[in-house]
Amino acid sequence: MESKTILITPELAEELLTRNPRNRPFAKSNLNYLKSQLNSGEWRLTHQGIAICLDGTILDGQHRLKAVQETGISVEMLVTTSIDPDVFSVLDTGKKRNGADVLSVNGANNTHCMAAAIRNFLLYKQAPNLVWSGHYVASMVTNLHILEKYKSDPEGWQWATALAKKFEMSGIVVPGPFGCLIYAARCQGHAVSTLEQFAENVKEGIALKRYDPILAFRNKRFLSSDKKQRSQSWLANYIKVFNYSLTGQELKIFKDQEFPPMPSVVGRP
Repeated sequence: MESKTILITPELAEELLTRNPRNRPFAKSNLNYLKSQLNSGEWRLTHQGIAICLDGTILDGQHRLKAVQETGISVEMLVTTSIDPDVFSVLDTGKKRNGADVLSVNGANNTHCMAAAIRNFLLYKQAPNLVWSGHYVASMVTNLHILEKYKSDPEGWQWATALAKKFEMSGIVVPGPFGCLIYAARCQGHAVSTLEQFAENVKEGIALKRYDPILAFRNKRFLSSDKKQRSQSWLANYIKVFNYSLTGQELKIFKDQEFPPMPSVVGRP
């Protein structure tokens, strides 16, 4: 085998794709993800590139080539030639890296919680008027976005997610969206002691007065048969109960926060 870095232009990508007669079908989600990386300037030269068989056919990299062809954006890729076609069966069988993997490599703790919290926070900021589902929304937050947001304030994210994990409780405190709320509230100027007390009250529910919004929320969750809400629903409800609690409003019955648009965390009084 021989490998070298080559500038893959749309024209070269189109020509190489003509040598792709018996590869697997294109996966639309994978193709769209690669196109979003190219369009946003996030593409990076890595060890993953194009693999070409001894007979000149494409063995691996058809989605990368198709993304270049359809976006019209030229990028450098590692091209490996003279590969035995029998190696196809062992290509791409590993686990795809996710946000938690990227954060772990960069020294973060509570990485699954943190990746979910950061993703929620970025969508809370960038897509408050959308329902957070589907490929379009998923492509708005990549592993690189998650890593960059973490690096912008590692201590803040470590603290917020550690607090969320500390008070984690099934059906009440879901660490990802709860960590997002805690971080967003801290950005609004709320004191650490205030947020710690709020988190403890949500989990423990001790000495809450009648019509306390936290008590109403807890009662709602204990009585609900829906224990697996989407993270956007959890976050919207956490924001609602936080805002009511901080502004001293009473709630007899907690009703799920409607969205979009997503509610905003109130600032410090």
